[in-house]
Amino acid sequence: MKKLLLLLSAMVFSSSALAIVLPTPSGTPTIIGYNVLNAAPSGTGDWTHSYTGTITDLSSGLQDYEGGTGTLADGITGTSTDSAQLFRIADNSSITVFLDGYYEIASVTLFGGPENNKIPGQITAATFSFPELDLVYWSEPSMPFGPLSNDSQPINDLFTFGDAYMPGTPFVNQITISNITGSYYDEAFDGNFYSISEIQVSAVPEPATYALMLGGLGLVGFMAAKRRRRTA
Repeated sequence: MKKLLLLLSAMVFSSSALAIVLPTPSGTPTIIGYNVLNAAPSGTGDWTHSYTGTITDLSSGLQDYEGGTGTLADGITGTSTDSAQLFRIADNSSITVFLDGYYEIASVTLFGGPENNKIPGQITAATFSFPELDLVYWSEPSMPFGPLSNDSQPINDLFTFGDAYMPGTPFVNQITISNITGSYYDEAFDGNFYSISEIQVSAVPEPATYALMLGGLGLVGFMAAKRRRRTA
């Protein structure tokens, strides 16, 4: 009986470990590509980023970035204007990120860029859309965080799903961020700006993972109690 319990415990813990290690709808999804529409060209204001897809020049002087990826979603948070994109509010830019699987989204984080600048940390609101589900959520950032910019603003913004403003999402594999507004105003260029150096998406942990882990802990507890009874 003891051997059977040990075997069951090992199987449960192995399954829970695999559930965490293997690609599942939990943890931090990987962004495998993104599109940016109606964006100021890379290099505007000396802010630059790389992109591997198709870049189309628009008649308005803006650009569309489609079918690729780059420094805005490479997993490395930019720490200078050489790895971040400057956006103008008036351009009505949008960003669509494509994930490596279907996830129940818990949060989206927009990293603002270098600390030694006035522009990062000025995002005040954004719209999150899920094209596959025809869902649209509007919310102010729930938690500005991180180092402070030259204007004493936390340079990063965390948008959390699952509250009254943005209910939890069904499983999705792409997110569109649009209607981003920012409070930094530059008189020289007569406009409002914000910057993004990295995008991170987090998912709600899969319930099955919790169940496996709790089951394993339960078996260990049962075995420990039985051992104490035998030695008493």
